[in-house]
Amino acid sequence: MLKSLRCDDETVKLVSQMRKLMGKGGFHLTKWVSNSRAVLNAIPEIERAEKVKS
Repeated sequence: MLKSLRCDDETVKLVSQMRKLMGKGGFHLTKWVSNSRAVLNAIPEIERAEKVKS
């Protein structure tokens, strides 16, 4: 899924909601990518795409 939002706060909220919703169905979302450091900091490092872990 590719989604673009204007604000980091909106994006962090959406990421959290998606992780919770998909988790209820037994899905574990991984390989997250963002060009925003604030958004990436809200995502556990283990769930980020390999290239953006460091």
